[in-house]
Amino acid sequence: MGSYEYLPHTADVRIKATGDDLADLFETALKGLCAILYNDTVKSDSDTSKYKLVVSSADSSALIIDFLSDSLLLMYNHKLILTQIKILSINNTYIEAELQGFSVGYFSEDIKAVTYHGAEIITNNESKLEIVITLDI
Repeated sequence: MGSYEYLPHTADVRIKATGDDLADLFETALKGLCAILYNDTVKSDSDTSKYKLVVSSADSSALIIDFLSDSLLLMYNHKLILTQIKILSINNTYIEAELQGFSVGYFSEDIKAVTYHGAEIITNNESKLEIVITLDI
């Protein structure tokens, strides 16, 4: 099971996400993004909206940033928070996922962008995949 934590940064918010595999890393990073965007308690039975997201990129590091960017755009466009992800297909350059969430009246934080700054998926000392993601707020 993956984990995420917030890292200090002077002008932005940074998330360090870890996962057992690529799918777990993507799911964990999305949870971290959503926790910043909306920090109120949510009941799982409030999930109503379902979406399918397909993203292709040059490599796995670009893919996770593009996936999170597209997820952020989806949340802003539909004013919702994503709470569930089902990855249908994933490799180093492609992800197809079903996302589910709930409508919100507001967001706790305004995230302008998910940036590529310093984003690189690595294998850490615990043999887990890890990435630090910088969010422009």
